[in-house]
Amino acid sequence: MSNSLAVSKYFLHLAYIENAGETFSAHRMQELLFMTQGFSFVINDKPLFEENFIFLSNKKIAILSNFCHYFEKYGANGINFKELSNFNIDEVNIKSVDVIQKTYVFYNLLDNYNQIRSIIYNKFFQFNNSKIDVPINNHDIKIFFTEILPNIIKKENKEYQKSLLRKYLKNPNKCYHIFYKDI
Repeated sequence: MSNSLAVSKYFLHLAYIENAGETFSAHRMQELLFMTQGFSFVINDKPLFEENFIFLSNKKIAILSNFCHYFEKYGANGINFKELSNFNIDEVNIKSVDVIQKTYVFYNLLDNYNQIRSIIYNKFFQFNNSKIDVPINNHDIKIFFTEILPNIIKKENKEYQKSLLRKYLKNPNKCYHIFYKDI
């Protein structure tokens, strides 16, 4: 099992080797970690890391760990690539790499990340009974990503012309098949 800080640095590493020019804000990184945790349940049927998430009153998700303190100095700015200076790729569990890479590909295929994030968050917020400032149970993340989200995607896929998801994806079929092969 990896930890959220190592996974975050691996995301930075992927952006760096792609010459991505910009990185992620601390908040965006937490969103990526949330999606990665969920997709880890889809692929490996277990969490990627032990840290918990919490829904904040502004409907944003935060991770409960030293992650927040480590990257808080960047605020809304992108996390600097110099954070990779002490990164050892071996800090990331080899079984975690596939999930991290697929989440990164998914993220880069999104045409409008904010809209997709909003769909995922709003649906998860409803599913989680709108619990604010309470740690999110990993079991709830697992159920949402393995059972509820695929059904949302299937429904959106069937309603092609009205689809909120398809409208904001550069390559919808590729995005869907990254995690849900049967869609």
